[in-house]
Amino acid sequence: MKSSVAFNTARVTRSDIATLHQSGEPGHFVHFYEDDGFALDSIGRLASRRIAAGDAGIFVATASHLDIIQLNLEISGLDLNMLRAQGRYVTCDADATLARFMEDGRPNRDKFLDVVGGIVGQAIERSPNGSALIFGEMVALLCAADNSEAAITVERLWNVLSGRLKFALWCAYPLSTFKDESNAGAWDAICLEHSLVVPAETPL
Repeated sequence: MKSSVAFNTARVTRSDIATLHQSGEPGHFVHFYEDDGFALDSIGRLASRRIAAGDAGIFVATASHLDIIQLNLEISGLDLNMLRAQGRYVTCDADATLARFMEDGRPNRDKFLDVVGGIVGQAIERSPNGSALIFGEMVALLCAADNSEAAITVERLWNVLSGRLKFALWCAYPLSTFKDESNAGAWDAICLEHSLVVPAETPL
């Protein structure tokens, strides 16, 4: 596991990158980024390859980011209308999805596993190779709302779900989020919930 202890000097290797792009390969990755455009281009390249090779694609993001991701996937040549009809291309508004399992500022474990597990499970059932690539921004929104404790809990719940379903999860956080003192202490805890930490602006 690459933790934040060596974050400033660590660089993912080419074998790490190859694993990220391998359809059906599970994992829980985190990407800290400075530029929205760079991050969304990266997820577009990663997702287009894995979906084309048989993964379902699930995107839980802000409305503006979903629009950009859709454009990037269309540019890659994917037929999103067909994939959506097949249940292999799923988009969810991150704020709306959070509202379905958050209670008094905290994630409800059972609701998370029911709501998010249902979304992921259905997509996996409809994928040719029984797996999914997920891009998630719910945790970043929680940190942006000065609720890093809830973000860490959600990361842990994703890990619980990964013991039940086969998927690769790509979490993305803007680095600006961690300039706030209320989130600075969460950095290590967030990194330790992931199998791979991808430093900012690492080319994929």
